[in-house]
Amino acid sequence: MEYDQRSKELVLNDRAREVEVYMEVVAEHDVSWPTYYLGLGILEFIVLFAAKLHLFSIQLLDFEFWTWFFLTFFLVSALYHIYNGQERSLF
Repeated sequence: MEYDQRSKELVLNDRAREVEVYMEVVAEHDVSWPTYYLGLGILEFIVLFAAKLHLFSIQLLDFEFWTWFFLTFFLVSALYHIYNGQERSLF
């Protein structure tokens, strides 16, 4: 990074792109993407486990339904994550 005193601007050099991967800015009460995916995975595990054992009202919908539901949920989440990441990209 270089500082241009005349224009009073910071100018990023080529190496700044290498750092962007590590810069996930999360607001104080927000959830980071890794935490979101972990929570979604844990929820999926619990629901599929309960569906497989026919527990609670989860048994009203079969195991295959829940599998497709969470697969779609993960796909939509990943697409949103990509879209959101491009919007906030430094470059």
